[in-house]
Amino acid sequence: MKVLLVDDEKLALDGLRMVTEVQKDLVDQVFTASSAAEAKKILEEEVIDVVVTDIEMPLGSGLSLLRWLREEKIDIECIFQTCHESFAFAREALSLGSSDYLVKPVQEEEIREALIKARNNMEHKLRLKNDAVHESTLKQYQGVMKSVFLTELLRGKFGADREKIRENFAAQGVELKDGERVLLLSVSVARIGKAMDGWEKDIYDFAMRNVIGESLNIAGKNRICQTNVGTDINYAVFLLEGEVGKDRIREECRQLIRWMHNEFDTDIQIYMAGFVEPEELPLQFEKLRQMQQDIIWKDSFCLCEGRLGNEGPKGPNYQAWEVLIRKGRQEELLSQVEKYVDRMAGDMEMTRPVLQSLLAGLHALIVKNERERAEQGLDVRRMDEKEYSDRFQAAFASRENADDFLRWMLLRDEVQEERSVVDQLKEFIDNNINKEITRKMLEDAVHLNRDYLNRLFKKETGVSLAEYIVEKKMETAKELLVMTDLSVGEVGYWVGYENFSYFSRYFKKITGDSPASYRQKYKESDL
Repeated sequence: MKVLLVDDEKLALDGLRMVTEVQKDLVDQVFTASSAAEAKKILEEEVIDVVVTDIEMPLGSGLSLLRWLREEKIDIECIFQTCHESFAFAREALSLGSSDYLVKPVQEEEIREALIKARNNMEHKLRLKNDAVHESTLKQYQGVMKSVFLTELLRGKFGADREKIRENFAAQGVELKDGERVLLLSVSVARIGKAMDGWEKDIYDFAMRNVIGESLNIAGKNRICQTNVGTDINYAVFLLEGEVGKDRIREECRQLIRWMHNEFDTDIQIYMAGFVEPEELPLQFEKLRQMQQDIIWKDSFCLCEGRLGNEGPKGPNYQAWEVLIRKGRQEELLSQVEKYVDRMAGDMEMTRPVLQSLLAGLHALIVKNERERAEQGLDVRRMDEKEYSDRFQAAFASRENADDFLRWMLLRDEVQEERSVVDQLKEFIDNNINKEITRKMLEDAVHLNRDYLNRLFKKETGVSLAEYIVEKKMETAKELLVMTDLSVGEVGYWVGYENFSYFSRYFKKITGDSPASYRQKYKESDL
């Protein structure tokens, strides 16, 4: 174990160190501090297992040190020592989770017994943690085994062998009656809100399965499996025809969509076709997959039922649009294009191929008009093909991106020169320095894809976006450390680091000083 000894009396500290260091079978390394502030500095830089601290010290008590440890969620065994017995001290020490309470002068045997107790506490906590992990792993394994069959079924492993499918359903506790059909739902997590962002994968998956199961009245029936499609998180849900009618399912799906949006700020879409025979489920699954992949710009309350068998959508009137381009009536053209996009999106017919065809068609008309004007000797401001390519790729991310792209492509001559993308990014980072800034947030801020943003930013500034964000966060942290009395943990949280230890180590890596050392150094220099 690594042990930190804290006492403001040098003689007492030296004596305690002597009786601690002889415990070779228990102690690997001993650190000392003469104050709570010095102890915090060591704790920020070293991984300590046990703290032995005096309670009463002039520059911060041992109890305040332990409170700080608990506030920062640093799990360390703590042993208190004091010159006299005090019920009040002992009560608070125990309430804060101290492992022992010793009265000075501390004898070698007493410190040994206290260290053994601390070690046993550590081992007990580790066993509990390992047991919890084991139990969780076992449950997860059982759940995985139950969902393997469903996943293999969707992938067509059982073919048209209805009897084998029925047997496997029965093994999962699902008794299919003769002639009973199955309804397949695909639940797609399109956007994870702040309330669930950062959850560990297992916790997130467990929560989603429970929410879906409870909402659709299949909780505990093991009829949900995860099926990742593209970048979205998807769950396949199996419902039996005899359990609930389709109208009821529709209503419960709508309620689930709204509840996820309102309670967790998380957007999901649900895709549903019809009841089919069990052996037809793989084909049904592919239909839902195609539906999900093809349809873009789904809103927060999307419950989509099979539309892929419909005739294709009516195409745009390119002839009329070409006339408007030649006459220079770009505003009118933009209005017509936006109406077309609105109709397609509202009818859930705005698929990626449809949008690609639309944008490519408009691009061809514009290029043709530029070439004809050039042949006539007229002034032409040709479209930048590299910029076109970058904006084209970003257009599919959201309806806003597509609208921005259309305005850029059709109104280039009328649109005033915008602030540089880099300036916009810098302003966004400055305004959100207290948050964990994700790539998705940056993309949404300027409506461009991340690869293009990274290239553009590094070309103009010489540093990557990630490096710039860290630099700005550390600059802000340094100012807060020197100019305010916020704790180190509060400073870290203010610049977007919820984990104290991570912030402290990262700060030292960037600046060469721990946050506490930096504060002390530069606050003293200002005096």
